[in-house]
Amino acid sequence: VKMVMQTFDLSAVYAEMAASFEGLAITNGMQLKYHIEPDIHFYGNQKYLSELLSIFLENALKYASPQAVITLDLYRKANRLYLSVTNPTEQDLNQDLNHWFDRFYRQSGKSGKSGYGLGLAIAKAITMAHQGEISAHKKGEKTLEMRVILPYRQSK
Repeated sequence: VKMVMQTFDLSAVYAEMAASFEGLAITNGMQLKYHIEPDIHFYGNQKYLSELLSIFLENALKYASPQAVITLDLYRKANRLYLSVTNPTEQDLNQDLNHWFDRFYRQSGKSGKSGYGLGLAIAKAITMAHQGEISAHKKGEKTLEMRVILPYRQSK
């Protein structure tokens, strides 16, 4: 698949997506808080970078603890672009979280949530196609952070 790259306002795209997920979070008895640095014009594939955020937010809504506050951050620092989605969860975070990015990997557990373990593998492929890094981190006892760091560029 040839990925068409172009410069677009990633901040605007992500703010619009966050607003649409906000309603879904409320419906699920959760809150979505987002901090998106304005005017980040990024050279990349808009469709796939939207898919990446969608995967993170859908997973956060699916696996977050009841009444959770899900946090989305997007900002630039030096020559890097940081995207993170953080949520409290009942999932077992005392394991190698990087396995979650393996294709068809399903976390064992009693969450009762269905899926095929493809979302995070797709997120990883999108990140790699943009020369970025993707990772999962345990924050405190029961909080999960999904993070992507991309080289920041406005044009080729």
